[in-house]
Amino acid sequence: KLENVENANKNSVGLIGACFKLIYKITFLLTHIKHKTIAYDIIESLYRIHDSNANSSRFYTGNILY
Repeated sequence: KLENVENANKNSVGLIGACFKLIYKITFLLTHIKHKTIAYDIIESLYRIHDSNANSSRFYTGNILY
């Protein structure tokens, strides 16, 4: 019986964690649509460095969100 309680607790924690991740993703997307976030700028710059030889139209996928 104790194992069942522990498993239920783990499942509920997992659900809460999943909800928080979902909320975080939604808020990130909403703030992202309003203005470029610092995190996005960092990711974009890293992506540009990584893909520096590619043409601009191919690596600028961020425009989907605007």
